[in-house]
Amino acid sequence: MATRGIVARATSEGWEGRYSHWDNYPQRMVYVLGELVARDGVDKVIQTIITDHPSWSQIEPLAKSGQESLYEPNQLVEGYGYIHTDVTVEESDLFTHNDTEFAWCEWLYIIHPDRLEVHAITADDKTDLVSSHTWESIALKGVEA
Repeated sequence: MATRGIVARATSEGWEGRYSHWDNYPQRMVYVLGELVARDGVDKVIQTIITDHPSWSQIEPLAKSGQESLYEPNQLVEGYGYIHTDVTVEESDLFTHNDTEFAWCEWLYIIHPDRLEVHAITADDKTDLVSSHTWESIALKGVEA
């Protein structure tokens, strides 16, 4: 069963982000996003996850070509995970703080320049702040792409 999530960037009005299907529970995603930011920086992570690709099967910093995967090889974004290839990048594909439906997502991760916010998405599609972590406070393992 999937744990659906949205990975978003903070905006002046609130946030906007992209859908991610698998393994988006906080015990994993806080460290996954922390690893990516430590390795590539906030701007590159936002560019890759939110700007360049409309939807993710799974965000995974260890994803490399030549490794066995449950996903098709053409869906690989090396060092970031596996994208859905049946969706195009358009502004309308972004989830935002103004939405009233979040595609059965359970978690929202908002990337700020200095921190990561973790929000639970409730049954009525509202978001509740669960925790906030500075990038420096996340225990990192030094993952390389």
